Amino acid sequence: MKISGFITNLGKYNEGELVGEWIDFPVSDEDLQAVLKRIGIGSTDEFGSPYEEVFFTDWELPEGMDWQVFGEYPNIQEVNEIAELLDNSGLEEAVIGAIFNHTSDLDEVKQIIEDGNFTIYWGADDTRSLGEIAVEELDGGVENLPKEILEQYFDYEAYGRSMETGSSITYFDGGAIEFY
Repeated sequence: MKISGFITNLGKYNEGELVGEWIDFPVSDEDLQAVLKRIGIGSTDEFGSPYEEVFFTDWELPEGMDWQVFGEYPNIQEVNEIAELLDNSGLEEAVIGAIFNHTSDLDEVKQIIEDGNFTIYWGADDTRSLGEIAVEELDGGVENLPKEILEQYFDYEAYGRSMETGSSITYFDGGAIEFY
């Protein structure tokens, strides 16, 4: 899962020149310092004033993540933490997108992924299929009943609607995710 940002020399930008470079996150301090040097941070302008400030003019993020999560002036350490967490999570990009659709608060995203406070219902794309899949995954013997008996006596859509009302459900391409 890739997070990349285009880091730009703010002083040069204000002078009408776009000087920047793409960074793949997580980035080491050494690699970051090398990039900053290549884009002119630490050098001086024609009046002897140093170029010190940077901002991000573009982001390449997993599907579902909005660039505003990090914005133009992100905390690079925080971007690194999120990138490492996503890399190590083993979650598919669609699930990551669903989590970011649920919340853009980075602390909450970290907590959701670290604690695993969610259940994925693969294939759920509406209330009825959410109810069907959730019932199929229940422990307690329901799986031993024939599907035609369950369909006759169980209202999957009502159950799915109850789940949507009682929890936080986010649909994504490929399923639904329930947050606790």
